[in-house]
Amino acid sequence: MKRKHKESNREYPKVSPSNELSNLVGVEEKKMRKHATVNTAKKTSNESNFHLQAHKLLKSTEIKRKYKTRLTSWIDNFQIFLNTLPIHEGIYISSLSREASNRPSRDLRFVKNIANHARNNLRCDQDISITFIRPECVGTFGLYKIDALPGPDIEMNIHMTIPKRCFKDKDFLNNRYFVKKFFYLMYLAEHLNSQNICSSIKCAYYNGNVLLPYLIVCPSSTERISIRLFLIPEQNYFKVTKFSPEINNINTQVFEQDIGIIENIEKLPTTYYNSALAFDASLAENHVFIEQIFSCSLSIREGLKLIVIWMNQRNLDTGMGAFSTELTIYFLVYLISQGMIDKNMTSYQVFTKFLFFIHTIDLTQKAISICEEISEEDLCTYKSYFDIVLMDKTGHYNTAAFLNINAYLKMKHECKLALDILDQWNIHSFSELFLTNITLYLQYDAILDVKNDNNYEFLLNTLDPKEKAKYIGNHTGLIIKILLDYLNKGFHKRVHNIVPIVPGTVEWNYGIRYRMTNRRLLFGIQLDPDFAFDNFECGIFSNNLEERNFKKFQYNFISERQSHNILSRVEVNLENNTIKGKRDIIKMISNYVMSETLHLNHKLYYNELEDFLVNGKVKTWYPSGTNEETVQKIINYSDDLEQKIKSLTIKPQITGIEVVSDVFCYTNVFPPIPTAYISEKELTYIKDELVHVAPKYVESIESLIKLAYSPKNMDKSSILQQMKNVFVQISELLKKQYHIVSSLNSSYLDVLHKGIVFRYYLYLPKELSSLKGTNFLQMQEKLHVVPKVVEALKSINTQYPSYGVSTCLAKRWIRAQLIDDFLLPDMVINLLNAYQYLHQSLYHAAVGSQEAFFRFLKFLIEMQWDQQPVVINFNNELSDSDRV
Repeated sequence: MKRKHKESNREYPKVSPSNELSNLVGVEEKKMRKHATVNTAKKTSNESNFHLQAHKLLKSTEIKRKYKTRLTSWIDNFQIFLNTLPIHEGIYISSLSREASNRPSRDLRFVKNIANHARNNLRCDQDISITFIRPECVGTFGLYKIDALPGPDIEMNIHMTIPKRCFKDKDFLNNRYFVKKFFYLMYLAEHLNSQNICSSIKCAYYNGNVLLPYLIVCPSSTERISIRLFLIPEQNYFKVTKFSPEINNINTQVFEQDIGIIENIEKLPTTYYNSALAFDASLAENHVFIEQIFSCSLSIREGLKLIVIWMNQRNLDTGMGAFSTELTIYFLVYLISQGMIDKNMTSYQVFTKFLFFIHTIDLTQKAISICEEISEEDLCTYKSYFDIVLMDKTGHYNTAAFLNINAYLKMKHECKLALDILDQWNIHSFSELFLTNITLYLQYDAILDVKNDNNYEFLLNTLDPKEKAKYIGNHTGLIIKILLDYLNKGFHKRVHNIVPIVPGTVEWNYGIRYRMTNRRLLFGIQLDPDFAFDNFECGIFSNNLEERNFKKFQYNFISERQSHNILSRVEVNLENNTIKGKRDIIKMISNYVMSETLHLNHKLYYNELEDFLVNGKVKTWYPSGTNEETVQKIINYSDDLEQKIKSLTIKPQITGIEVVSDVFCYTNVFPPIPTAYISEKELTYIKDELVHVAPKYVESIESLIKLAYSPKNMDKSSILQQMKNVFVQISELLKKQYHIVSSLNSSYLDVLHKGIVFRYYLYLPKELSSLKGTNFLQMQEKLHVVPKVVEALKSINTQYPSYGVSTCLAKRWIRAQLIDDFLLPDMVINLLNAYQYLHQSLYHAAVGSQEAFFRFLKFLIEMQWDQQPVVINFNNELSDSDRV
């Protein structure tokens, strides 16, 4: 028997705090209340500003009434067309491939016209009979139906119910239903083509799935309207048990052309085929429920419209396997059904709730459902077959079935960036979220383009039959999965995410014979800045199976380039002895995976522009690629010379040396090469003993010497004399103690060290105070401001190594436009590019220099220079009010 805790009811004596403690607590409480009040007021102000700007945006995206009127008129004409459709009884598929001479002339003409589509990849196991009669029910669905479509163009969805008479009991088997549906769609297209109500008729596949074709028709009255026509079966025509992901609905090789022969196919689950059946069967019921949900609140519809605009600006909803707008609707319905969003919320709150949910909830581990009746066991069953699970209202269709997991992870990342923009609200936040178009080459460090002329048959032949059966009807998704597996093996920890991008949708004009071929595939690669350019480690030293598979793959890659012991853990450099060579590791891996392993035609868009930063006319005596190796040597030589100068005994004492040249922040495109300017066989090298004076007409590296004090009551002539005395002492002692050559000047000292000319200025505050007007500002900038800026820029390059190289690309491009240093100084370019790294609310930090350069160009294009100041906030020292 459990003992009761009597202590829980015990009353403890009250202790009165001391006055000092009471006062302290009171002060802290007041501070906390004041801080909370300020935060609440700030949040309220931000939401108010958001609401005002959102109202203007939504007003501008309203669809004009004249287009709505034209759409209504077209729908009336379309309904008349459906009522006058002719009937074609009992046409066999076999008759579509030959002339049926025994048919009436009208049927014969119809059969001949749709015979062009008989060679489509769709096949079934029988010579089935198809009856073409008028559709029984017509309905609308989608964003336009629930008044959440951003204008000005109209995209409307119509679903039409194929009469039960057109099907037989077991047409769900062996692709019979989808073959009949396809030719029924061609039946509609053929007769629509003979009318004058459409300016164009196109065929397309929903989400790239060959089992889900639809028509895209444009009314003759305007090009602003497009209508998508979907076909569905009668409600409850198919048994819901046939939609389960563990059921088999294919027992013959009807998909051999797409996916190859599958052994024991009748025993394997056809998961994606079943999902396509469920999509059609549940479409009408789901969208009736969706319309009821969204009809109760204008603010929820406005919130959805904002989400769609935000996604469109980032291209998150386009392509096969993407986070589609239809899926977004289902997620909002789920949040509403769970009480996370209600009709009293504003559009701002709806938008933020959606972002927060996608960002915080890990759906790779958890299955969710709109249907309340579905059991936990069924949810677990769906989760075992799909990466992401969001069950619909019926409880039998996973609305996220065709969502690629990498696209989902990309969506999570973008939601986090959007939430950060909302948290750090400023005057630019709204435009960054909804008015700024972020194209693919601004989002990814590299883009892998896999051409459409590749043959994937050899890849499919090596697959497990269970995996092939699972992807029946979604073979492009299977190819993407295979390629992602190989790429992840090759890149491993070097990437954060590899997002498949299938550009556009498969569309073709009706009347043109379309032959399904492999599609062009793009993969957006987001590199991990911590591991992207690491050396290879070989050797199998882990018990983890995935780790061992990766090491085996990597061993094959390395063994073709350098011999080593696979049983030992060693680093392999692969002759990448420059920083550019390390960046080229990404190219090497991509080429090995796609060309040498998979033999696929491809192109990697990554760092091609860096070739313009390599000085091919000058060969150095050390390995060098872009400017990093030379800059690093200059920094090392500068540090060495700085220590030597600080060790000299002079009066007044030297307290520090600060750098001035932009070489130290890695932004000098072609820095001076350490050399004595003697060349043998095109190779420059150092021979300091041959030089007796610092060269005058070469680029110097500028630095600043700070003295311990500056004597009082010193006039300008005395200051100049002191500078000369200090320079003389340094020059003589360097010559005497270290045999270093130097040259004196009235305002600076040139020192030749390790083949580099270092130019030193003296920083004397008294000298600055004696100057006036423009001279004071110039000296103040050079001697006081620039050293601090250079150190700050150097720290940026340390944190983001792509900064220096991308700045060099920016300088090369700007100078190629004949914009010289007088119009746009190098330091200004350095700072403008630094702004991209310190205020990168729109993107993740660029790892690739080419991606950072493209972002710099976008910044130049969109910045309103006459209205917006560029405030570069190093170390976040400036508050929001200071920047304003």
